[in-house]
Amino acid sequence: MSLHRESLWTGPERRRQLTLLLGDALIVILSTILAVLVRRMLFEGASLTEVQLWPLPSGAYSLLFTFLFALYIFDQYNLARDMSDRTNAAVLFLATFIGMALAAFISFFLRGLQLGRVVVLVQWPLAFIGLYFWRRLFHVYLLRFTRPKRVLLVVDNPVEKGIEAEISERPLGDYEVVGTFMITDLRNKQDDGNWELVDEEGRTLEQVVRDEEVNVLVFSARAGIPPQYLEQAIDWKFDGIGVYDAANFYGAMTGRVPIETIDARWILTYLS
Repeated sequence: MSLHRESLWTGPERRRQLTLLLGDALIVILSTILAVLVRRMLFEGASLTEVQLWPLPSGAYSLLFTFLFALYIFDQYNLARDMSDRTNAAVLFLATFIGMALAAFISFFLRGLQLGRVVVLVQWPLAFIGLYFWRRLFHVYLLRFTRPKRVLLVVDNPVEKGIEAEISERPLGDYEVVGTFMITDLRNKQDDGNWELVDEEGRTLEQVVRDEEVNVLVFSARAGIPPQYLEQAIDWKFDGIGVYDAANFYGAMTGRVPIETIDARWILTYLS
């Protein structure tokens, strides 16, 4: 029952994260170069031709590492909460401060990674400003041009099937409803105890997921789901296909819960 899909490590989510990470790293490097330039020209009186900007001093790499580590923690915090722009900025400010403090702390023990107090203190606000506008540009503008995730609703009665029209009218951001899989039959082709969910057109759920390039499955038909589908849901998660409980998913779409935090805990309840 395995579905050939992009994994979580190579799929669109990871490509987005890698793009964001590369942008963060570039901002940190550029802010470090500018900080070195400020120190040499304003505090040491060197001319522009006398300033050597490349290769970077070894301490710049400790800044890069600590900033990216702190930003990772920031992303995990932000992922689990629905925060305003002002709160996001405050948490980002804290993350960059932690990155700067960690780099300064490391320099006390590894002498070769020292950058100087002026460089560290100048680089911190430059990095914060650059990261703030880069991340705002990325999330507000660049993600608009990405393909939305395709949602398939899995139901087992006509009443629930009518939910599709209501859900389709809601603004879903990166999500779009591609249809409803109405369970009308169970099929056991090989008599091995593994049943397949079949819709009114005779298509299996796996076939619909492949044909429609579905990224998200929302189950509302718990009573009619064979046990192996609950187990398969975990494999689907690792194949890059989100599997959600309908009640939680609808709550996320109405803004009560950040959609990224919804998982398949109800599946684990069925398996326990």
